Amino acid sequence: MRVINAYGTETIKTGKLTLAKAQEIVGGYVEVYNHNGKTVLLNEDGRMIGLPYNKTASEILDFTVVGTVVIGDRNERILK
Repeated sequence: MRVINAYGTETIKTGKLTLAKAQEIVGGYVEVYNHNGKTVLLNEDGRMIGLPYNKTASEILDFTVVGTVVIGDRNERILK
């Protein structure tokens, strides 16, 4: 899975995330999307709390994303 922050820095993670670790990564409550063959975890309140625009993730996913996101393959189980 890929973790992409709003500044374009990307980290590759392996294994499964606990909910607590996923919340730590995205900085709050986790929202899960299945989009274009990918599983996406992002901050549920990101727009409301003013997280910065994530250009890299937005281009990959083809929708507007803010804050740090986790992207995995659709059939990749990200959360424990």
